[in-house]
Amino acid sequence: FDGQDDCCAPRRDPNKRPQVALAKLLLTRVVDAGLNGKSVLEVGCGRGELSAELLRAGAARVTGTDLSPPSIELAVRMAKEDELSDRLQFVVENATGSLPAHDAVVHHRVICCYPNADEFLARTIAAARSLYAFSMPKSAGFGGWCMRAALLAENVDHRLRHGAFRVYDHDERKVDRALVAAGFRLHARANQLGWFAAAYVR
Repeated sequence: FDGQDDCCAPRRDPNKRPQVALAKLLLTRVVDAGLNGKSVLEVGCGRGELSAELLRAGAARVTGTDLSPPSIELAVRMAKEDELSDRLQFVVENATGSLPAHDAVVHHRVICCYPNADEFLARTIAAARSLYAFSMPKSAGFGGWCMRAALLAENVDHRLRHGAFRVYDHDERKVDRALVAAGFRLHARANQLGWFAAAYVR
């Protein structure tokens, strides 16, 4: 992650970054689901760009967490430069650790970085009071088949480069079942190539 802290941000020269369209789709779903005045926890915030957009879109305050200290350093610097530090905080934290409760939990292209989806979902869903939104690779249908092939190729590339990082193909139906079991219902979903963004409410 430390070498890719600039890969998924929704703003700041967005044309130079991949997956910006997906980040914007996720932001739109969150706003439509009722972001205004809510406290938000963004898990896997990277350099904090989406966290800042969530704040600008109506959140009362946002806390971003990430495993990468260099990414958090960049996020803190960005918040100071944009004069958002009073309502935008960043900490180094693992999503499978103890997470503080917030009105909303958001994660963008993060669950596919965790080998244990059940643990990730249990921790993050428990932290969400009324809104849970995320983006992840499709697992169903032709799009899911394509994404599995793409993720396999990416993992082969990581292995050949002797990198420890791997991506994981999780069943999107498992995510839906976990959220429904916790009392959430799907509010909106949008597709973008082999990915999708969704927001659940309760």
